[in-house]
This record gives sequence, structure tokens and C-alpha cells, in this order.
Amino acid sequence: MSSTTIKSVRQREKINNDIVIQITKSQLIKFSAFLFLLAFIVIDFLAITSNSPLLTELIIAQAIVALIAFVKFSKSNTIIKK
Repeated sequence: MSSTTIKSVRQREKINNDIVIQITKSQLIKFSAFLFLLAFIVIDFLAITSNSPLLTELIIAQAIVALIAFVKFSKSNTIIKK
């Protein structure tokens, strides 16, 4: 056997042993929303512990972002095609 044949056989063996993770779009959206929510909580916690003077503005801005996200991802916002 030549070296190229041995390499291709080894590469096929590696491919057969790989694990492929399949993620749907809705799962990815839910995971990213969870990460954003976690980031909001961490930022709020840091602002509260450091006695930030801009705490009210931070909470208002996060509420606006949350409202935009709820409107964007709500089911009533979609157009139903018949």
C-alpha cells in the first residue's frame, strides 16, 4: 500500500469516529436568549454591588431591550401564509 492510501483510510476512520452535533435554529435562538439573560443578570449584579450611579438607567435600558426581544420573538408577530 502506498502512503496516500494509508492516509485516506486513516482519515475515513477518523471521520467515522467523529460525533456530529445538530442544533436547530429554534434551539440556537433559545440558547442565545438564555445567554443574554444571564449576561443581564451578571451586569445588574455587578452594578448593584459597585453602587453604580447609573443603575436606574441600566435597568431601564435592559427593560427596553427585553421588550424589543419579546415583540420580535412573539408568535403574534408572524405573518401566516395560506
